[in-house]
Amino acid sequence: MENRKQILIVDQNGNGIENVFIETENAYTTGCSGKLVIETSNPTTTVKISAFGAETLEIPFCLLSGKIRLSNGKFEQLVCSSASAEMQEETSEVTTATTTVATTTAPKEMTIIEKHWGKAALAGLGFLLISKMGKEQ
Repeated sequence: MENRKQILIVDQNGNGIENVFIETENAYTTGCSGKLVIETSNPTTTVKISAFGAETLEIPFCLLSGKIRLSNGKFEQLVCSSASAEMQEETSEVTTATTTVATTTAPKEMTIIEKHWGKAALAGLGFLLISKMGKEQ
């Protein structure tokens, strides 16, 4: 069974983009005025969409929708919700939720050198003075 989808690649202003390249498992396609027709025999195959100066979008054919926007060198898939006819952006990148956790640090245990470095330096100066005085006599 042949699966076929027509997609539109647009810029930030909604104009079709020339020179967009599509790669599937068995074909390479270029688009005219941003309109592309993609055919594949396997709906789970990965489709690669690229344009000069932009990063490549890799997306399964089954998730590919009708309109993709190229903005600031990145592809964004535009998804039309069934409840309303508004276009909503769905970025092609996977984002993870972040949580902020407050942490406290226990006071650090000081080493012997950290505790007594001043005393050691003073003792070193004392030995240096004693040795210089011994040489002068």
